Amino acid sequence: MKGIIYLSRARINFTKDDLSALAANASARNKKLGVTGYLSFDGEELFIQYIEGEDADVSRLFELIYNDNRHKVTHFLKCDVDDRRFPDWAMQLIDQHEFKIVHDLMICHLFYIDSARSVVDYKNRLIWNAVDAMADINLEQRH
Repeated sequence: MKGIIYLSRARINFTKDDLSALAANASARNKKLGVTGYLSFDGEELFIQYIEGEDADVSRLFELIYNDNRHKVTHFLKCDVDDRRFPDWAMQLIDQHEFKIVHDLMICHLFYIDSARSVVDYKNRLIWNAVDAMADINLEQRH
């Protein structure tokens, strides 16, 4: 299995209704593909999305996401996934304020990944730790 997290900038203005429709459409599509994850929007222009599932399905979905002209993917990371972090979320639209610290941490690290290998490795670990922290919060809320 594979996980991908990305940061993107909106090219259009998204209303709450637009975001709800986007999440509903993504959820329906992801259920068919067997992909899970979440989508977060900062209310202005930045999206963070995490998707996980079988390699081919995640790769195919990310290609569609990457080529969507409503936003521009600026940074992304891929990793191998042993177990799903968000097994119950076909595509959960999360309120970025609910996860503000984790959300801001991911934005910061995704923005500042640079060419120094040791810095990249360190920041990559921080980003995946932040995704794991969100998964832990999700797990606590399910119980």
